[in-house]
Amino acid sequence: MVSILYQLLSFLLIFIILNSCSTNKNILALKVPIKNNVNNEFDIRASGESRTIFMFIYTKEQEEAVNKLKLGDVTSALINFEYLYNKNKNSNNLFNLAGAYYLNGNFQKALSLYQEYSKFNENLTELYNNIGATYGNLGNYTEANNYYNKALKINPNISVIYHNIGVEDKIKNSYQKALESYNKALEINPNDPNSYYNRANIFYLMKDYDSAIKDYSKAIDIGPNNPKFYNNRAIVQGEITNIYDIAIKDYTIAIELKPNYTEAYFNRGIAYSNIARFKEAIKDFDKVLSLEPSFHSVYYYRGNAYFNLRQFEKAIENYDKLIELRPNFVKGYINRGSAYALQNDFDKAIKDYTEAIKIEPNDKDIYYYRGNAYFNTGIDKALELAIKDYTKLIELEKSERAYFNRGSTYASLKKYKQAIDDFTKAIELNSKSSENYYYRGLAYYFNNNVDLAQIDFRKSCEMGFKEACNSQLIDKFSKNDNSILISK
Repeated sequence: MVSILYQLLSFLLIFIILNSCSTNKNILALKVPIKNNVNNEFDIRASGESRTIFMFIYTKEQEEAVNKLKLGDVTSALINFEYLYNKNKNSNNLFNLAGAYYLNGNFQKALSLYQEYSKFNENLTELYNNIGATYGNLGNYTEANNYYNKALKINPNISVIYHNIGVEDKIKNSYQKALESYNKALEINPNDPNSYYNRANIFYLMKDYDSAIKDYSKAIDIGPNNPKFYNNRAIVQGEITNIYDIAIKDYTIAIELKPNYTEAYFNRGIAYSNIARFKEAIKDFDKVLSLEPSFHSVYYYRGNAYFNLRQFEKAIENYDKLIELRPNFVKGYINRGSAYALQNDFDKAIKDYTEAIKIEPNDKDIYYYRGNAYFNTGIDKALELAIKDYTKLIELEKSERAYFNRGSTYASLKKYKQAIDDFTKAIELNSKSSENYYYRGLAYYFNNNVDLAQIDFRKSCEMGFKEACNSQLIDKFSKNDNSILISK
């Protein structure tokens, strides 16, 4: 699932709409990113939708303040708008000041100023739209839609209002309604790249990936300098179609357009990882952390990249930082435990897997990993604990891996009858595994059943397991040597 994260005014797409009531006044429609919940923190980062608000331009000073908004300098713009309002407390300066607070994320203050402005009773379409957008950012979607509908009663042919309604519909998971709203917005203004972009996000959530890519591409055709269009198209291309090379090209364009585009570096790093270009992935993750040091997901993915390069110490350092930032994130403990296990530090691995089980007591994989760690210590007491973990795994999933590993552990404890039962169960679940027959044959042999052992060895040999094809196989083993038994 795509993650929709807040990017406060990372850029602003600004376009001019001439007010039909005045020939010397411009109405500026400003798109500002919205804040949504993160669906899955460790998924690809997607750029979210934007609500649109209006601002008025009468004077050169107002235009200068707006230019700061175009550059993303919302703090300086707010200072300018405050200065203009204090200098001349007219209705238009008040309206713009409310918009400046809105763009700075102070939605309650913006709402208060818009309500004060409503006393002047001017430009109600723009006012109602802006109040609707403000309520939307405050999470009051009912009031947001009430004001959008008031605006449409005055003028039903303003595309950005339908655009905003689509944003509210999407937040409420009403994807079909959102689609209809964006369709209406594009019917009024077929050249609005952001409506194509937002509709593409809806298509993505509805799993209509071909339509999503088509709309992202249309948005790019109209607005080729908008980096988020490339970022989100790359997500669909990479995450869904697995065309990572093409996705990387889009992420690279996004970065060229916006050199400090954290999400694009992060996503490109994941794309590089997906095609095993781990060194390039690490460079991108390094860049992300230079821009956003507390971005905990990056430590997870960078740790995984180092893990795949078998640089386990560096992997552990990243998992350490991840756990420091997110002490309840289970994958941090699992992966750090696996890094310790591959360094043969099974005590630390077991400790991490145990912490992971405290967080996710019904995660079957953790019992599997901890059972393997106990098994690999070779200590009888630990082997008994491994059996407990594999038994818990069998309660959660009756799988070949669970029975095979428990069977191997029983064999290591010289409990051959139980081992034979488990290997038999593994064969029932996967009769095409030559290893299952081979290791059951070993258990039969050590349990003094040579005839059945020979049958299993022959079967395993016929299936292509070379070790089972040794004609002197039985002579190789004594009852005191069962060290060849291993866990999968």
